[in-house]
Amino acid sequence: VQACALRSYGGLNTIVMNAVLEACVHCGDIESALKLFVEMSKSRSCLVDNVSYGTLLKVVFSRC
Repeated sequence: VQACALRSYGGLNTIVMNAVLEACVHCGDIESALKLFVEMSKSRSCLVDNVSYGTLLKVVFSRC
């Protein structure tokens, strides 16, 4: 994701990547969601924010 975003837009965008993260969680693709979260946290142009953490918390609570 990051390589494509860098080529196309110059970097990741937190708002867009949070939407992609939400889509992964909504579709039940937890592995992709976790990989994306890690990728976001390592990016210089995209920050992990409260929305990112909240989206991952949905995964935790959906498994209870």
